[in-house]
Amino acid sequence: SPKCWVSTRDGALSNDFRYYVVHYQRLGDLLEHMKTYPREWEDTFINIDESHNFNEINSQRSEILVKICNLPQVKNVLWASGTPIKAMGSECIPFFRTVDPYFDASI
Repeated sequence: SPKCWVSTRDGALSNDFRYYVVHYQRLGDLLEHMKTYPREWEDTFINIDESHNFNEINSQRSEILVKICNLPQVKNVLWASGTPIKAMGSECIPFFRTVDPYFDASI
């Protein structure tokens, strides 16, 4: 079976795994690791479970996720949530910023 790294149990990040499961509290570590070793992360697929936790436009966790998803080596992003929009249409903005390269700060 493929090797899987899980942020809540496996310590420091390394490039020895095929899959990475990262809790939102470790997104900053993932971002720095991906920026340090870009070739190791080519054609990356990001699956965001419980993605409604990233719907606040100005939250630090949403900003870090947007930075990760906008790295050149990230090729696909999938958002999954039972409640994607809880109250306001503006909750879609972090989603658009991660999946549409033309949806940026200039809009």
